[in-house]
Amino acid sequence: MAAPARKFGVEAFQEAFDASGNAARQAAFDRFAETGLPHHKIEAWKYTSLVHLARTAFQPAPANFELNGALPDRLGDAARVVFINGRYSDMLSDAPVGGFASLLHSPAPITLGDEAQDDPMLTLAAAMAVDGAVLTLDGSQGPIELLYITAPGASPQMAHTRNRIEVTSGEAMVIERHMAMADGEATLNNGSTEIVLAEGAKLTHIKLQAEAENANHVWHHTVSIPAGAQYTNSVVSVGSALARNRLSIKLIGEGADCVLDGAYSARGKQHLDHTSKIVHAVADTTSRQVYKGVLDDHGRGVFQGHIVVAQDAQRTDGHQLNRALMLSDHAEIDSKPMLEIYADDVKCSHGATAGDLDDNQLFYLQSRGIPADEARRLLVEAFLAETIDNIAFEPTREAALNLVQEHLAR
Repeated sequence: MAAPARKFGVEAFQEAFDASGNAARQAAFDRFAETGLPHHKIEAWKYTSLVHLARTAFQPAPANFELNGALPDRLGDAARVVFINGRYSDMLSDAPVGGFASLLHSPAPITLGDEAQDDPMLTLAAAMAVDGAVLTLDGSQGPIELLYITAPGASPQMAHTRNRIEVTSGEAMVIERHMAMADGEATLNNGSTEIVLAEGAKLTHIKLQAEAENANHVWHHTVSIPAGAQYTNSVVSVGSALARNRLSIKLIGEGADCVLDGAYSARGKQHLDHTSKIVHAVADTTSRQVYKGVLDDHGRGVFQGHIVVAQDAQRTDGHQLNRALMLSDHAEIDSKPMLEIYADDVKCSHGATAGDLDDNQLFYLQSRGIPADEARRLLVEAFLAETIDNIAFEPTREAALNLVQEHLAR
């Protein structure tokens, strides 16, 4: 008889779990307990294991709203909603922000769909989230910034967050910013965002992730796109010791469209994972995804892009591409683009490339009097800027470029 699979980390989170009589929370935690923390034997986590979290005594982050330092600059005219250690701060947020409610005061139902089957962290967020953002947008609001500040403490701490974004009509823009404030012990920022669009609605969703060097950042976005709706996602990731950004998208109506753009830079021993699954469930849907990364020192990048075309999803048009710049012999990229096609009238492609900077371009810049280090930096910035330039909102585009420049200058 085979030995039961070992479960990591259940006891550590059990101590901090409080269902408070909520059956849905208890069911979510029970589901997490069936597997424990994700590990390499789960296919979706083949390149990113979280079992190391079981060796850290994380405690729930306190509601600490007394920050040591100023908040980052505002993003143009975007309305700002601030969360500190996973909790909404009305003192630091704009009030009121149209369409926003705190999950603490306007709880959304806990739903665990197919996306939870291979993601224990999604079920853990559903079980343990204290707060989050509930957004109901109708196109009348301007850009909204969800600013998540991690304020580390004297001991390891964790925050679990649950968001729900619904766009009932028109066009909306939501910007997630994940930042660290001051230094401290290790942190875990684990969250989920459920996104639901009405027919014909459009959402531009931008995420900037620049957490601390000893942070663990894990986030799962689930998106449902009906007929004529469009979802555009741009992520720029330069922070955390380990960060995983996952997107699970279902195109469920004719004319549904999604565009995913990602730019990331890892150095030192950073581990940055971008995993996506796009399901074309019906005919006449489109998807595009391009992720570009720069890896230096012992940095490691992961890209897993999975496109599924259902049997009845004729005339699907889906493409994905992962490109990586390897600036060190010790850097690593694990790239796994995948197509799973059950229809016969489709136009799909995938690709992955990895390599160093172009010697001819370096020589050209140096021949114009630019020092070698500066020439390399300019080429790396230009490589990532090709993706960042697609960000629609100029203040966010500038903030993203600044993050990359600061990261590369360290």
